[in-house]
Amino acid sequence: MKDLRKLAGAIVDDPPDAASFLAHVMVGDKGLRKGQSRLIRLNPLISPVPVNQEWSPPAGWSTDDFVEFMKLDMDAHVQTEIDRIKASAIAWLADKTLNQPVRLAGDTPGSEIGQRLIRGALAEWNNIKNAPPPAARR
Repeated sequence: MKDLRKLAGAIVDDPPDAASFLAHVMVGDKGLRKGQSRLIRLNPLISPVPVNQEWSPPAGWSTDDFVEFMKLDMDAHVQTEIDRIKASAIAWLADKTLNQPVRLAGDTPGSEIGQRLIRGALAEWNNIKNAPPPAARR
């Protein structure tokens, strides 16, 4: 039980942004342009989006839907909660909500490292997957 508590605490308490950035640094390449990475992060980012210089819920979400989604607990088990999670995943896969990049660009909607939409992240993954191995590029 003691180990399970530690594991659960690590999942809840460890900031994923820090872990992703450390992974980016570890797989980095001095030859990459600023903002590039061999680390591709595919993770929905539940966040308001900029619309006409103001923050709004993602497309297709009402303010009430967005607020209710943000209130969800990690142990969602009621069907309406599961339906909200499913709808958010479908919206993410359709580029209607943001992908969480390796590193955000401050308080702006942009990213410093990584892609803001899953379409861009998948395209970058295909570029990396099809590129020659690092040893062949030297």
